[in-house]
Amino acid sequence: MYSALELRAGIEARMQEYLEAQNHISNKMKKGWQIAHLGKNIEKAFKTGDKVAEIKIYDNEQRVPIAILYYTPITSELRSDAQRLGGYLHALDAELISNNTWWNEFRQLLKKIEKQLHEAASGVLLGPPIMQKSTNHSTMSISGISDRELKYLNRKMAENAHVTIKVDYLDGLPNNANSHIFLPKLTST
Repeated sequence: MYSALELRAGIEARMQEYLEAQNHISNKMKKGWQIAHLGKNIEKAFKTGDKVAEIKIYDNEQRVPIAILYYTPITSELRSDAQRLGGYLHALDAELISNNTWWNEFRQLLKKIEKQLHEAASGVLLGPPIMQKSTNHSTMSISGISDRELKYLNRKMAENAHVTIKVDYLDGLPNNANSHIFLPKLTST
């Protein structure tokens, strides 16, 4: 049962991480722990549903990608499964505990949720790019990259005349896809 608690807490934490990273929403929207409440606030903030945002940043001079970044949502299916976990966090009927079929189904649910959470936590973007209408600038919150990668990406983005950004919304994360920043090779002197 403890694994159900850990998975549910992981889902809630990722959802809160997405909301906390956003400057365009109120602090009130960032609060809470209930899966349904957090899910509604994320949908209000992003309006992407279950779509994965894939951001490719190209160096215009070399015409090669310098980064491929993903926002991987907590899908509606994962939110629903997480809410089901709430039922396993309380005392269970003794008859269930002795039922092997029930335990097998419970294990399968946990494995399914673990896989879904792993995918949802695999993207480095803490939301899709958000266009600020007042400034006509787009912002992206990034987590889980090295300082060197972040400095490189920030430097390239500051040279905005030399960068093209392509945003696609996908039905799911492409097979074996990971966010990646293509750092130039270091030369030794």
